[in-house]
Parts: sequence; C-alpha cells; structure tokens
Amino acid sequence: MQDTVPSLPKLSVWERCVLTLSLIPLPLVVLCNFLTSPLSPRNKGKTNARVVFDSTARYVLARCDIRQLQHVSGTTYAAYTSWLKQSKAPAVVEKLDNGARLLWVGAKRTDRVVIYCHGGGFVGPLSDFQCAFWARVQEQLFSKHNGQFIGVAVLEYSLWPAAFPSQLTQLMAAVSHVFASGVHPSNLYLAGDSAGANLILQLVSHSLHPLTISPSVSTSPLSLDDSHPIGGIILVSPWISLTCDGGSFKANSDLDIIPAWRLASWGTAYLAPISPSQHPYVQVLTPASPETWLSGIQNLVQRVFITAGGNEGLRDDVVHLSETLKKVHKDVRIEVQPGAVHADPIFDVAAKSKGLSYVTGMITDWLAEGNGRPGF
Repeated sequence: MQDTVPSLPKLSVWERCVLTLSLIPLPLVVLCNFLTSPLSPRNKGKTNARVVFDSTARYVLARCDIRQLQHVSGTTYAAYTSWLKQSKAPAVVEKLDNGARLLWVGAKRTDRVVIYCHGGGFVGPLSDFQCAFWARVQEQLFSKHNGQFIGVAVLEYSLWPAAFPSQLTQLMAAVSHVFASGVHPSNLYLAGDSAGANLILQLVSHSLHPLTISPSVSTSPLSLDDSHPIGGIILVSPWISLTCDGGSFKANSDLDIIPAWRLASWGTAYLAPISPSQHPYVQVLTPASPETWLSGIQNLVQRVFITAGGNEGLRDDVVHLSETLKKVHKDVRIEVQPGAVHADPIFDVAAKSKGLSYVTGMITDWLAEGNGRPGF
C-alpha cells in the first residue's frame, strides 16, 4: 500500500545547508555527554543506551525547526512500514474519513482494542519505536496475564500545518470505525503520549462541550449516556499547556529530553489559527478553561491512567490534571516516575533497553485489570 499522506516539506538550498551545518557537531556532542554522564544530573541513573539516545534526541530537536524536523523525520506510514520490516509483521491498514488511517500493530481485533495517538507536538510523525512499544505491551499482556490479547491500532492523523480540529475529526472517525467493526465501548481504550494525549483530551472536551464550528465536527462517538462509557484512557506525559510556562518547565529545562522553548514553539504554531474561545479544547487547564470543564468525564470513561516523568517539563501540569480529574472521576491513577523524562517508557524502547520500565509494566497491568469487565 502506498503512502497517501501529503509529501514532506521541500527544503530550500539554504535550509538544507543550515540543517547540515547544525548537525555536524552531533557525534562530538553525544560523545561528550556519554563521557561526562556520571557527573551530569541530566544523565543520572540512565543506561548508556539512554544517555546516547536522549543526547541525540535533545540535540536534534533543539536545532531543527518544524519544516526541517518534518523533512528528516519522514511520514507516519514510513515509520509504520519500518516497524513492519523489523518485526516481520503483516501490514493491516484501514482507511478512514478525513484522510486518516488506522495502522494495526499485529492483527486486527474486535474484542479488545487500543486506539493509539502518537506524540510529536502535532508536527512530528509516528516513530517505529512507538509501534515497538505497543508490541511489547501486547507481548507482556499475553505472557504475564493468562494469555490476554488486545489489538492496537495507530491513528495516522494529519500534522501541522493541518489545524485544529482536523486531528479531532480524524480521531472521531477512528472511534466510530472501531465501534462499527463490532468493538463494544467498554472494550475500547484510547492511549496517547504528549500531543497524542492532548488529542484524546480534545475528544473528551468535545464530548462534554460539543463544537459547532463546522458540519464535519458533529456528535461525538463517545456518549454521555453513562451506560456506555469506554474502557479507559491512557495519558503518557499529556501535553496540557501548549505555552509551556509552568513551574516544572523552568526547574527541568536542562533535564528533559525536549527543551521547553522548542515544545513551546510547536505549541505556538498549533495555537496560532485557533480562536481564544476554542483554547479550552486544546488546553484543558488554562485560566480560560472553566473549573468544571472536565465534569462529566466519568460518564464517558470508566478508568484513567496517567504517567509523567519527575524530570520532565510537563510534570506539574500532569499532576494538576490528575488532581482535577480526581475531583470528578472516582478511578484516576497517576504515576510520576522518579528521574524520568518526557514519555520516558516509550523512549526506553527507542533506546533498545533490554527490560521494560516499571511504568510500562503498570500500563500492562492496568489494561489486564480491565479484561473481563462486564459490558453495559
């Protein structure tokens, strides 16, 4: 199957030169970080593989603007096919409305399903290691929880310059599609990291406060009828404030894998075309968001699991989100991993760490706990 998403940005000669020159020092920077890692607070407790990966990622992200990043990162479908080659798994792809697709990690299932929304600041595509992360969750679920199975479908959504609510309508189409395929709401889970988690909160917000800005954004597939809540949502380092100006952004600016100023630049680009009245949909905890904005989520979602890293800029925002949700939902769990950075459990897989982080184990256990819950 061919990649049908828009082509990558075509960089000018000048942009290519700037990009090339900026990346020349990368090997030396990574080597220096590696050699000094025992003395660096940023690398404390990390394996050698994580030191190399995190140093590389931070350097590249700090030096690539959005167009350059998209150019070097490729497309979501290219990352999916890369993972297919590594895992020798067959491609299972389903087209959706609004230009989106579901890319299945393994076989398609209709008994229990996770729809996964990848991170990337709404500017970056899926990475092959994100597929590998969910494949490892599937493997652990099967091996440690009496042969449990769960299907994982990656949502290929539009990236910047595609603007809100295009990604929201694509997630809505994905949820409607899996329901139409026979998945019961209680057996559906939505999972996302960073911007992907933000996208899930967009859907929750739209379900609680329906948008009427265009005919394409209509009734949410998540019903406020409390007899049909979905199984749960998993929010890994959810991107709550796109302005990135919370206290932990300053405290952890030299520790996190993504520089706060770079994440803020992606947020500025995403927010630019959005009217202030719609900001609560993409920033659920800003001063512009009513205190009761998330009231009613318990009718939509049975359970909520949230993770954050102790050394990530988003930490305070994520903790604030969990505290807010606990006021309106009885089953909210949060784990702040000491010394961890943004989306740390997934980056463990990216660095090819031998073992799963304990947080990945918690996610797997949490999914296992939901198995066998009665439908409504």
